[in-house]
Amino acid sequence: MTDNILTGIIDRTEQLLPTFHKLFSLANEVATEELASNLYYKTREAFRLLEPFSWDSVSVLHVTKRIFSTPISRYGDCEITDSDIILFRTIGLKDSRSSSYYHPKAYPVREEQLFFNIVREWGLQIGEKTRGPIQEDFLELVKLVKELEDYSNLIIYKKLDVGKTFKSLDEPNEYDNKSKYKVRTNPCIAISFETNRPKWIYIVEKENTDIKRMIEEREGFYLESYDNMYKVEQVREPLLEMYQEALVKMSAIKDHNEPILDKIDELVSAYSFEKAIHRK
Repeated sequence: MTDNILTGIIDRTEQLLPTFHKLFSLANEVATEELASNLYYKTREAFRLLEPFSWDSVSVLHVTKRIFSTPISRYGDCEITDSDIILFRTIGLKDSRSSSYYHPKAYPVREEQLFFNIVREWGLQIGEKTRGPIQEDFLELVKLVKELEDYSNLIIYKKLDVGKTFKSLDEPNEYDNKSKYKVRTNPCIAISFETNRPKWIYIVEKENTDIKRMIEEREGFYLESYDNMYKVEQVREPLLEMYQEALVKMSAIKDHNEPILDKIDELVSAYSFEKAIHRK
């Protein structure tokens, strides 16, 4: 009897694997954190080829506007509020937080999203202070970056049929020898995910649920865990539709950005070649 049940579970798992792999693949394609990170990286690398921006340390302007670089942040310098933008070898910020070799109480902008946002907001003013040989190309590069469309985190939400339920497995209490696995059945009016982390799936049980709070507190299950395959199976069809919906939106941004990124590559190709020669 036990062998038959186990064989049935294994057979069903094998049948579902292609669907799961499709879901995993789609989730990777719509992950806005990774898409945005690649965009910021390509932008930063293009500007890096023009460095040094200035041989001297030059104050460009004072910034009071708040600019964030969230949720992607590899460094602590992820926002600016009351700072001077400084131009030296690269773009820097001057405030009371730190100091560097280049400028008293100044530090280079290392975080790629923050660099991207600064260039889009004040790149033309910064470009006017760059050294002569690169100034025209720097300003043209800024104009192209301003044309790029950034990737925003989206919350994808889909209502399900009335009466839909969702089953989950409650594990036994490890401190109670008599405790057993229990199947719990709850209402399921909708499912949701955010495109920043699209492999986290959220089951909505009632109207007026605060989806953002569920996401913040990770009140969901992780798609790419085979322990959750029985959960994914229950919502796989609507989930496929939701990933396709998100993919259409991400593809539109990609299609918009690709020709602009090609122009950026063409613009800095001579600098790339020059640096390659110098490295030899």
